[in-house]
Amino acid sequence: MALDSAGNVYVADTFNNRVEEFTSNGTFLTSIGTMGSGIGQLVYPNGLVVDISGSVYVADTGNPSGTNNNRVEVFAPVSVGPQLGLGGGSRGRPM
Repeated sequence: MALDSAGNVYVADTFNNRVEEFTSNGTFLTSIGTMGSGIGQLVYPNGLVVDISGSVYVADTGNPSGTNNNRVEVFAPVSVGPQLGLGGGSRGRPM
């Protein structure tokens, strides 16, 4: 679980292969990621952090079918455009 500078809460929803974002009051805002091993996809995310710019870094650890992602996926806030060298886009799409 992590907080951004606005107080929104991010939760690694490990067994549903996504990260969920809530307001500080607990109102659901959005889901980040889909199941898989491609860009923007997660399998068993189990840790995350949000940096000062609002980018969400997700520890994406593995796959029940034996494929291990073992990587960090980075999702940028919607207001940030693609970042070269980090994979390409806004929240919902990885950087």
